[in-house]
Amino acid sequence: MLTFLKDRIKIIIQKAVSLVDYPHVIDSGELKNAKKYILPSNEIKCIQKSSMVYKLPDNAGFFRECEKHTEEKEYIFSMIKDYYDFLRTTFDDDSNIIYEDESNVLNCLHDQKNYELFVSMGSIFPNSGSACRNFIDGIVSAQAVGLNAQTKEAEERLRLFVKYAGGKIYTYKLNNRLPINSYHGFYSSRQFAYQKMAELMGFSEWVPNSEYAFLCIDNKNMFGTVMDTAKGVPAKYLTFEQRKNMITPKFQKAMLDLNILDVLCYMRDHSPYNYNVVVSNDKLDSISVYDNDEPEAFSYKTNTDFETWLGCSPLINKKGLINRPCLSEDSVNLLMKIKYADIKRELTSYLSNIKCLAIYIRLRRLRKAIRKTVKVYDNFLIGENEWGNDLIQRELSGVYGKTYLGSFLTECYEMQPDESHSNE
Repeated sequence: MLTFLKDRIKIIIQKAVSLVDYPHVIDSGELKNAKKYILPSNEIKCIQKSSMVYKLPDNAGFFRECEKHTEEKEYIFSMIKDYYDFLRTTFDDDSNIIYEDESNVLNCLHDQKNYELFVSMGSIFPNSGSACRNFIDGIVSAQAVGLNAQTKEAEERLRLFVKYAGGKIYTYKLNNRLPINSYHGFYSSRQFAYQKMAELMGFSEWVPNSEYAFLCIDNKNMFGTVMDTAKGVPAKYLTFEQRKNMITPKFQKAMLDLNILDVLCYMRDHSPYNYNVVVSNDKLDSISVYDNDEPEAFSYKTNTDFETWLGCSPLINKKGLINRPCLSEDSVNLLMKIKYADIKRELTSYLSNIKCLAIYIRLRRLRKAIRKTVKVYDNFLIGENEWGNDLIQRELSGVYGKTYLGSFLTECYEMQPDESHSNE
């Protein structure tokens, strides 16, 4: 009962904060300065996930659309049309089946009860959108999300559609307080804010540059962001033995620095599948992180004792000490110099005042933990030339729980390279 009440209180607080925490509105200056790409469809690869990501030719980067905010029903039915148009132009499937699937979805959603079930699956608050996940996982039927399938094959196709639609509806709700006809800026604001925080910490080389851009494909005009192609290769393409033999002290430092940055940004989604590893002379030299727009990032929450990735131990333990064998002296020195005015100057264009303040409070708590740890453990801060394999072994010993380094080594299952983007 107590756990239930705590969960309800958290949701109430989240809803209350959302009333004063307006989403980012992309202004005329950002539109005016956006780059422009005009390309035929045969020069672009479209990657379909929970959103459409367009791979630009000549390694120019990856485009993700910031859609225009419209009335809800207009957005929903436009999304359905775009999805099935994409299937018709991309795959060699029987066009009659695609039209039948689209007609079935439209017929279901013309019933108001079904429409409400469908729209509610893309919930903005935790635990209330389980119908979507349960249907995708095969636990409940399509009727739970307001749809209907006559055959198992049709139901499997619906699962793919619902996986896509759930993400799109969620995006709409994250941007639901924007003025009509303005562009969705929820994800892009986090993407740019993370980039700015990396610059403040001296880690800008890890984060592929992003900027706003217009993309015209066969007379279809879109506005969104273009992120440069990430350096290196996805960790999932390395075998366990390769990962184990390629770890270096420099890579360990990068993982620890990334953990610090993620605590400051309340980023909880940097698994080994959301960053590349940069290899030099058959050794891991650095990282390149992407998918920096996770919805929970830059939360108003001020705690620093959270998991920055599922199963990873918090950076700060219950005693208020840093739960890692060491930190970089250079990185900590930069951390100590950041002022609230620096955060406001760099991030006010993308985040609300309450989120900027939350970053600063997390920063102060992190500084306090570092100062406390330095008093307890000698040689906790490591200079540029003091990193060694002994520190790697200490971190991987299990004493500190699963860290980013441990997650990289043990959690990433092996995959064969394909044509998909490493920034996905």
